[in-house]
Amino acid sequence: LCGRKLVWLYPPGDARFVYPISKDRGASMDFSRSSILPFRSFQELGSEDQARYPMLQRAAGPLEVFVERGDLFYLPSAWWHCVEGS
Repeated sequence: LCGRKLVWLYPPGDARFVYPISKDRGASMDFSRSSILPFRSFQELGSEDQARYPMLQRAAGPLEVFVERGDLFYLPSAWWHCVEGS
C-alpha cells in the first residue's frame, strides 16, 4: 500500500438502496455493481442525484475507513465497497 486509501462500505442489507446494476448492463444476473459511484451519503449528493437515487437516504452507510501503510483491512463478503487512493 502506498499512501492512504479511503474505503466506503455499505452492509449487505443496504444492497437495494445502492441501486445495483449488472456489470454488463442487464445481460447477466451478476448485480455486483452500483450505479452510484463513488459512494457518498445521500446528503453529499447534489439535488439532481438526490432526485435520481431517493432510496439511498434509507441506507445505513456509508461507513468510512482510512487504510494506511502497515494496516490490515478485512473486507467481509457481500459488503458494497468503493476505494479512493491518495
